[in-house]
Amino acid sequence: MKKLLLILTVTMVMISCSATTTNKTTKATTGVEVSQSDFLGTTWKLEKYLQDGKLVEVIENSKANILFDEKIFSGNSSVNKFSGSYILEEKNLKMGPVRVTRMMGPEEANKQEVSFLGLLGIVTSYKINGDKLILLNNEDEEILIFTATPKTK
Repeated sequence: MKKLLLILTVTMVMISCSATTTNKTTKATTGVEVSQSDFLGTTWKLEKYLQDGKLVEVIENSKANILFDEKIFSGNSSVNKFSGSYILEEKNLKMGPVRVTRMMGPEEANKQEVSFLGLLGIVTSYKINGDKLILLNNEDEEILIFTATPKTK
């Protein structure tokens, strides 16, 4: 278990991403209206992630999500909470270092968490399609898919 926590911590420290921005607005089946500018300030719930070369659905009752806010990103990685700072420069989004709480949970949630946090470390770009935030790797392969959650007032 200590080895798993060490791998998780090292992976999160190495996170870096790229981003693109436009102001296209779309409305998807959830009724949540999302535009490229909503990349910031929207809580994105994890729906699918890459595992063994294919996208898989998150576990039942998954809490995994991410929020990009003013210079800070944070979220729930399935069991633990994480946060860190980021720098947005043109099309590049540099994330890290990442702080992660160290609680243990059910084995299934722990496995999903390790995959999720590991995938964040290889993200190079994103796109928004409807109410979906899709994170891509350097081969433009979809590796994480999120759905926008309704904003609270």
